[in-house]
This record gives sequence, C-alpha cells and structure tokens, in this order.
Amino acid sequence: MDSSTPIRRTEIFYVRGMESGMREGVMDFFYSPVVVGGLEVDFFLRGKERVVIGIYDLAGRKVREVRLGLLDKGYHRYKDGQGIKSGVYFFQIQAGEQRRTGRFVLITP
Repeated sequence: MDSSTPIRRTEIFYVRGMESGMREGVMDFFYSPVVVGGLEVDFFLRGKERVVIGIYDLAGRKVREVRLGLLDKGYHRYKDGQGIKSGVYFFQIQAGEQRRTGRFVLITP
C-alpha cells in the first residue's frame, strides 16, 4: 500500500463484566476498501486464536474460505484474490468467537 491508498481501521473490543456480554478485546484489523490484484488484510491478535477468513460475493455466496489455523498473539497479514474476478465482495474474519465483516472492490488487471 502506498500513501494514497485509503485505509480503514476497525477495532474489535470487549469489556469484561458488562451486561451487553462484551469481553476483552481479541483483534484489530486494517484493510483497503479498493484493491488491485487481491485482498490484503493486516490484523493483530491480542491472544492466541483460531482464525478463518471467508470471501463472499454480493449475493452472499462463499467464493473462498481459508482456515489459517491457530495463530499466535501479534500482527499477521493475509493476502488473497487469485482466481477471483473483478467485482464487489465481502470478507469475514473470524478469530475465536468474534467475527468482523468488511467490504472491498477488487480490480483484477
């Protein structure tokens, strides 16, 4: 990513003991909403978690699911998009019990 690429930062956090059922934070993730060649997601795990990333088309059909397995605390990067046509997609990243969804536009050269 260069300095002209827009970055969206989403933080997942939980506070232990709240009536809302929230717990301590598990992950932060960063991604660009418009990508050329493939999706790139940087994420930080606040503890060891099992991570799964899914990519879906606008109709909600699963295009790809990647089970990254049990990852250690810290920063991680996931890149994908090979064999996926240009279009608008959603991705879902699941770390442990938490799920976050983002939308991106893929432009294939």
